[in-house]
This record gives sequence, C-alpha cells and structure tokens, in this order.
Amino acid sequence: MIESLLKKEGTKFIISGLLLLPALLVIFAPAVYSFKWLVDYTVHVMFTYLALGLFFLFISKTYWQTLAWGSCIFLCLFLKYTSNKSFSFDTPSGGKIIKISNYNISFVEDGIENVIHSILENDANLISIQEVTPDIDTILKFNLKSKYQYHYSLKRADYYGMLIFSSYPIIKIDTFNSGQIPNIKGTLAIEGVEDGFNFISSYCPHVFSSSTYLSLKEQLKMIAQKANEYKGATITMGTYNSVPWAPEIQDFKKESKLIDSRLGLTPSAVTSSNPLFQIPIDHIFHSNQLKCTNFRALGYNGFEHLGVEGTFEILP
Repeated sequence: MIESLLKKEGTKFIISGLLLLPALLVIFAPAVYSFKWLVDYTVHVMFTYLALGLFFLFISKTYWQTLAWGSCIFLCLFLKYTSNKSFSFDTPSGGKIIKISNYNISFVEDGIENVIHSILENDANLISIQEVTPDIDTILKFNLKSKYQYHYSLKRADYYGMLIFSSYPIIKIDTFNSGQIPNIKGTLAIEGVEDGFNFISSYCPHVFSSSTYLSLKEQLKMIAQKANEYKGATITMGTYNSVPWAPEIQDFKKESKLIDSRLGLTPSAVTSSNPLFQIPIDHIFHSNQLKCTNFRALGYNGFEHLGVEGTFEILP
C-alpha cells in the first residue's frame, strides 16, 4: 500500500512537502506559541527523519531516503549553528575559578535530603535554588548555614520562591520584576575581581498559551537588559523552560551578548527513565570576561533531575 502511494505522481509533490514541513517549520518558523512544541522537540524530529531514511533504504526508495536524510542533515546543521559552536570546554589557565550551580527542586519527589546532599557534595561557590516554598526555605538554610555564610531568600508561597547561597560575600542583591514574575540580581565580592562577580537568577514559568509565551519572551528580554547594565564578569542562570536553539533564546543571546555554557545538546538531566523526552531547559549564560571550563547536569539516584552546574575561570 505504501509503495503504491509513493509511486503516484499526483501525490508525490504533496507527500514531499509534508515530509519537509516539520524541518522547514523548525528552521524558519517565527517565534510564536503555535510552533514552540515542535521547536522544543527538534532533536526528536531529527531522529525521526533518520529512522524514516532507514525505512526508505530498506524498501529501496532512493528519492524518499534522500529527502529524509537531507532533512536530518539540515536539522543537525541548524542545531549546531544555534548552539555553542565550541567543540570542547576551555582549558584553565591559572586564573580564579568559580563554580556555579542552579537547582530546581520541583523535580524532587522523595525528600529534600537529596538536594542537601548534592549541594554539600558539589561544593559550588554560588548556588541558586528555584521553586522553593517557605517550609523548604527554612530547611535548606538550617542545613546549609554552616557551609554557606552568605544567603538571600525570596520567600513566596507560589513557585517563584528562590534561594541564593554563596561562599563569597554578597555586596549587592535586589529583585526586579517582569510583569508579576520576580528575578534576583546580585554582586559578589571576590578578591582580585575589580567590578565584582554579577549574577541574575530567574525562573521562567511553563508556556501553555500565546500569552504565557509572550510573557516568557518579555522576561528573557528584561533579563538581557539587566545583564547589559553590569560591567565585568556576569552570569545569568535559571530554569528558562526553553531549549537553546529556540528563537527566544537566540534573541536573548544577541541582546545580552552572553555565551551559552552548554556545549551541543547537553541535556538538563543526567539520565532519565524516559530519556527520549528530556529537553535542555536549565541554563547558565556567561559574559566574555569568563571562560567555561566545565558544564554538566546535576542529578541523584542515577537519573533524577536536579539542575545544572558550570565551572568558570574569571579572566583578568
């Protein structure tokens, strides 16, 4: 049945267009909500093209095989072009190193102890924890105060609650809003770093409508504007609920002039019980006064998602 359908000249053009349509939408679609789900799962679309090419190879359909694999190749190039173009992390050159972790504890299902253990074990210098309820805020500060003298709470009963822990003194810290959505900005005092070390921590809500997608883009634009106000070493971090190759992230990088710490398609999760549906939504972006020497996903129990961690060298 499939072979007879593919042989009909009248349907060949239509089927070719339908086969190419997902790739064309991913690459050329405007930044609108209707296409966000397709863009988020671009990697899965790419592997679908790969599987289709193998199928057409098996039934000896060269034209359709070429079309499928060509689309797969174009998506590979698209993902590479829109992600960090480096093939490896920078090599440390003897400068001051700072480790930064971003956690989102909404994914934790079996107790906050795993988060506490991860934080203590990873020994980061600057930690952002998102979706923190007032009760969890109290627990985390009680268990981490002996290790992290400096901290800041944005206490909220909703999922916008955040906590900042630092091994360096926090000399400035404040919040700014994008609509009703709060973000934290601050500066650390680090010996030898003239303008201090600046950071912005944000949680961008899930997108489920055109209005929430517009809100996401406005929040990213606001974060970019605030990052541009800083001089010297600056990072932004958070759960942005958007993939690195999405048009809103591309716009964010252009406006903020920041660099993506993630290489290629490094996922948000270490591994997963359903790895097919894991997409990278946690981010750390950095200014050119920093170079990223490592970036990895954080998790526990072999697969549960916690966040991401980046290690940076502060350039003189």
